[in-house]
Amino acid sequence: MRRGRSAGQVPALIEQALRDSGLSTSQLQQLADEHAAARALLAWAGSGDVLVLPIHTASIRMALAAMLSQR
Repeated sequence: MRRGRSAGQVPALIEQALRDSGLSTSQLQQLADEHAAARALLAWAGSGDVLVLPIHTASIRMALAAMLSQR
């Protein structure tokens, strides 16, 4: 959700905060497609990791919930 900001501004703010906290640009990956980004994060996560996925699109939430329930 843009919350009144222009397209790309929210991801740029998040990326800047992550870099300010010590992460390098090479450690960050940005995917504009919400479904692809969530799938990439789930593929990256290891056993015991806790993820927060603020998915805004209902159909994508349902698809990811179905995928997770099959795991």
